[in-house]
Amino acid sequence: MKNILIFLLALPCLLFAQDQDTITDGLIGFALKDSTATEIDWQLDAPFEEFELNGKTPLRYALRPVNDTVTQLLTWNKGNWQLQETIAHSDYVYAHVMEGIVFSHFEITDFDHDGDQDLTCWAYTDVHINAYTLIFINDENQHKLIRLVNTAEDTDIWNEPKYDAKTGQLHTELYSGVYGEPARATYKLKGTMAAPVFKEAFDSTNPDYIIKTTYEGKDGKWKLKDTVKQKV
Repeated sequence: MKNILIFLLALPCLLFAQDQDTITDGLIGFALKDSTATEIDWQLDAPFEEFELNGKTPLRYALRPVNDTVTQLLTWNKGNWQLQETIAHSDYVYAHVMEGIVFSHFEITDFDHDGDQDLTCWAYTDVHINAYTLIFINDENQHKLIRLVNTAEDTDIWNEPKYDAKTGQLHTELYSGVYGEPARATYKLKGTMAAPVFKEAFDSTNPDYIIKTTYEGKDGKWKLKDTVKQKV
């Protein structure tokens, strides 16, 4: 997520013509037909950006926004672009349009540090700037991107995900205000599967006490381990 924050701070320095590269520091942009446009006409502009994921077997992909909350992920197959899947997200993904370029929160990055580039999408955020993220892992066996699913919570959204290459673990964290419900969890990443390991959840909605609940992973789900009520 650090690249995204740096990118947003550097926006004024990243204004370029349509014939230049629209991928900057891994973040994917889309050139509009009008180089001075500050708004998007999805039907008229029909934005489309193709890119290559480097790795042991390079993969050719493209993104085609349908509107501000739906994007198509396409793969190059036998001389044609074929739809692999449709990605739903908030309009936050395409929140920045400057000088005919749509800056997105789709990012090319080697998320799992295996030498093959993956694709992530900061799908939406909230008042606490939580980075709710979609992760597409480059599967070297199937030679395609696979959406990483959190089976423990039946979702494909990951809260502020960070991968530790030394341990092979994926860490997530959910931030909240003073009286909120923050949480952090750890998963073991094996290829395109994430097995739940440990989770801590806090309930501080009552000003008099905090409830701390811990879970352990079992058979791909969270199993309650302990609940402790602490006075503030």
